[in-house]
Amino acid sequence: MKPIVTSFILLLIFSSSAFGQNDTLPKFSLVAKDKKITIAWINRYPNAQQISIQRSKDSLKNFLTIHSLPDPSLKKFSFIDDKAPNDSLYYRVFVLIGGINYFFTPAKRPFIDTTKPVVIVNNKDGKKKPDVKKDNSPTPDHAGNSGEKNEKNNKEGKDGDAPPVPVKKWAPSIYVFTANDGNVSIILPEYRTKKYHIKFFEENDTPIFELHEVKESPLLLDKVNFLHSGWFKFELYENGKLLEKSKFLITRDN
Repeated sequence: MKPIVTSFILLLIFSSSAFGQNDTLPKFSLVAKDKKITIAWINRYPNAQQISIQRSKDSLKNFLTIHSLPDPSLKKFSFIDDKAPNDSLYYRVFVLIGGINYFFTPAKRPFIDTTKPVVIVNNKDGKKKPDVKKDNSPTPDHAGNSGEKNEKNNKEGKDGDAPPVPVKKWAPSIYVFTANDGNVSIILPEYRTKKYHIKFFEENDTPIFELHEVKESPLLLDKVNFLHSGWFKFELYENGKLLEKSKFLITRDN
C-alpha cells in the first residue's frame, strides 16, 4: 500500500526580520530563491512621479535601472528579477516626487531563502513521518508553459522558423524625463565628480542642441526649447562614454 500524504503542510516559522512582510519605502524586502530575486515594498508616496529599481555589483556606485514602474502610485508592488547573474548584487530604489525632489534608498543584498516545505506522510502502520517534499516538476517559463512545452518549442525552433524576439518596452529615464509641469527635468546625482554631456534629437534623429559639461542638478529645461510637442530622443554621456540612450514625451498645452 502506498503512503498517504495528508492535505496540510507544516509551515516553517522564521523571524520576520529575515523573511517577512513587505517593508514600507524607503525600506523594502529583498529575497533570493530559486535563482530569482524578489523585491517588494509598500508605497507611502502616492504623489511619486517615478519609482525605479536599480542594481549594481558595488554598494555605492555603477547602479543601473532594471525596471521602472508604469504606475508609481501603486500602494503595493513586487518585482521578480530573473535576469540577475547571481544573488550577491546590491539593489536600491529611486523615488522621484514632484519632478524635483528625489532620493535613493540604502542599497542592500538579498536575503537567501533556503527553506523547503515539509509535509506529513501517513505510513501504512498509521504513524506519521515528516518528509521533505522535493519538487521535480518542470519550472514554468514566463508564459506559464511547462518544461515539456518548452522542449517542444525548442525542437520546433530548430526545424521551422525561429521564435519571435520579445520587444523591449520603453521605460522612462531616471536622468532625463518630462516633469509634471511639462518641462524637461535632468537629474545627475554625481554631477560634481563626473562630466556629463547631453545631446537632444528629434524623433527622426535630427540634432536639436547639446548641453556640454552639465554643472548643476536638478536642472529644468523649458519645453519651448524644443519648439513643438511630441517625442524627443537624447544621448547622455558620462566622462565621454555613452551612459544612456532613450526618449521622452512633451505634451501639447491645453
